[in-house]
Amino acid sequence: YYNLSVWYKLTNKNLYGAYITLAGAVITIVLNMTLIPHFHYYGAAWATFACYAYMMVANYMQGQRHYPIPYAKKKLLAYLSVSVLLFFAHEALITWVAWENFHQYWYYGTGLACLGLFTWLIATVERKELKLLPVIGKFF
Repeated sequence: YYNLSVWYKLTNKNLYGAYITLAGAVITIVLNMTLIPHFHYYGAAWATFACYAYMMVANYMQGQRHYPIPYAKKKLLAYLSVSVLLFFAHEALITWVAWENFHQYWYYGTGLACLGLFTWLIATVERKELKLLPVIGKFF
């Protein structure tokens, strides 16, 4: 969201940013009032997610109209898809094992394994760019 919101600052169209932020606030308030009574703090989390998702898409659409930036959309969508798949794989794995004493280790272990897998994927795909970084590049 923050990277995508640069366009209205560069083009001096700050009113667009205010409208997008105001719409995000309305989405947050309405969804919080709707979801929190039923889902408690998960409702607040989903309301925040929906707000930021809207503002991200709105900023991207308006930004491409007023100040186009050639983002690597395919790569970003691939990363998003892989992270969502890993999330659902983690959720499936933790519901598969329901042993009380072992559940906490399984939960954090599979979460750490999914994070490690995603990190390995990023490091493999972005190897050239990571080599250019001064500290991290020493490990590649």
